[in-house]
Amino acid sequence: MPYLVEILLPVSHPRGSRPNVDLVRDELTAKFGGVTLHVNSPAEGLWCDDGEIERDRIVVAELMTPDLDRA
Repeated sequence: MPYLVEILLPVSHPRGSRPNVDLVRDELTAKFGGVTLHVNSPAEGLWCDDGEIERDRIVVAELMTPDLDRA
């Protein structure tokens, strides 16, 4: 039975430029035979840490694999 794996990738580049996402896309495609990236609207996470508002932006990568290596 194949497994759907989601990977949350941090986005640290200016809008319109995504070299780190492209590199990961190419590596995942080579290893697993394909990948789906949700990149049009990166998600934004907000949380409070010691009174400071922290932010991050992520892109979701999804891939299918026949086996999981839990180690």
